[in-house]
Amino acid sequence: MAQNDDSVSIQTLVVAICIAVAVGFFGGVIYSSLRSGSGNVAPMGQQAGRQAPAGMPPMAGGQPQGGLSPQQASMILSLEQRVAANANDADAWLQLGNTYFDSNNFLKAIDAYKKYLAIQPNNPNALTDLGIMYRNTGQTAEAIATFDRAMAADSKHVQAAFNKGIVLLNDMHDPQGALAVWQKLVADNPGATSGDGMPVAKLIEEVKQQHDLGKGGQ
Repeated sequence: MAQNDDSVSIQTLVVAICIAVAVGFFGGVIYSSLRSGSGNVAPMGQQAGRQAPAGMPPMAGGQPQGGLSPQQASMILSLEQRVAANANDADAWLQLGNTYFDSNNFLKAIDAYKKYLAIQPNNPNALTDLGIMYRNTGQTAEAIATFDRAMAADSKHVQAAFNKGIVLLNDMHDPQGALAVWQKLVADNPGATSGDGMPVAKLIEEVKQQHDLGKGGQ
């Protein structure tokens, strides 16, 4: 994730996407988010260091996967003390959301990111990660709406546009909608690539072929 805040690295995380040609489907790895299952292309996250465990599908219940490390538990305690003392401490809310994100406590990450965004509503990077957390809990409509908010804040935000397409393709089974989002992304940023360097334009062509949508994506 790229973040405007001093507490977060400006490094942009991206997705590594590989094509399993022999069986005709995509496999994906997301950064700062879940992985989707075999046959799916997975979304990419935004803030540095948020890489979720392998093989985790979207979770309807939103329950955390795995436990906290001692460092995470200590950080959460410290951050919760900060927000208890000052509910307007945006940086603490953001770090708290990130720590819950890293420990796969999706519902608490959502709450913390929402508290941060109530103070800093137009941060496209935090919005992107909130969208991923919604997607992890099976809240696909909220994920789409949140990626739209990120793109409204930054019309050329690559990760938000890419992730919106992923949710449309994988979760909402709308390849035409995904193609429309990615085609606009490529029109705005012809060099947009996935984490392994695959051009999004190539991914568009692969999705067209897989779904027999033709050159126009229709």
